[in-house]
Amino acid sequence: MPQPAGTTRFAFNIGEITAEQLQSLKQSKGTNTTTTIERAVVLLGWFEDTLSNGGVIKVSDPNGDVREIVFI
Repeated sequence: MPQPAGTTRFAFNIGEITAEQLQSLKQSKGTNTTTTIERAVVLLGWFEDTLSNGGVIKVSDPNGDVREIVFI
């Protein structure tokens, strides 16, 4: 079966914990595997671009405590 234009097919192995997280994300968002992985890759790209341009990424919890996200 030919690939749709503008797509690339991947096959890879992931660990059990990652697979469980992927399943959980798919179910909570009602998406398929492809869409869930695409969203994750785009988000990671945004994180990387933001940090490499001198930006910081912060999150706040429901109590208002703010933490900076640091990638190692």
